[in-house]
Amino acid sequence: MKRAGIVLNGLLIVGAIGAAVLGSEGRATAILQQPPAELAQLEATVATAPTPENLQLLSKTYLDHGQSGLAQALLDRHAKVQTPELTNARARVALAQGRASEALALSRLSLAECDQPGVRCAPWVMGKSLRQVAYLEAILEAGIDDPQQDPDRTSSALLHSTREVRLAHN
Repeated sequence: MKRAGIVLNGLLIVGAIGAAVLGSEGRATAILQQPPAELAQLEATVATAPTPENLQLLSKTYLDHGQSGLAQALLDRHAKVQTPELTNARARVALAQGRASEALALSRLSLAECDQPGVRCAPWVMGKSLRQVAYLEAILEAGIDDPQQDPDRTSSALLHSTREVRLAHN
């Protein structure tokens, strides 16, 4: 009996050491399974030049690849950079993470930022924010805070929120 215990302990120790040695290759695992070729370049560009345009583009790329956590971390790291485009990006992140109430508040803030004197908003920001507000109001009115939890009711709310939005362009 004593001998079996020693053998089992020896096997356990050898197994633990083997797992530690064989399990550590020293390479990082990719977060995105098939990252686009330009992602590394875009990340390097943001690291050296974190302009609002670069931040917005990288956060959009992360969101498009289902990485809302990376987009959130990026925008949190550059929280002092405030533009209507980045506020809109923050709204998209909140929605992707299932926080429709916060996304609505941020979408409304994006519109308010565009109305500030001296702020020039791109037409796409106004259009996207107006559309987002209508959609978010519809899903919240339907009692949905996380659209991913109830896709059927979310689709129905989306149909009800659809309307034509026209922008006056100077």
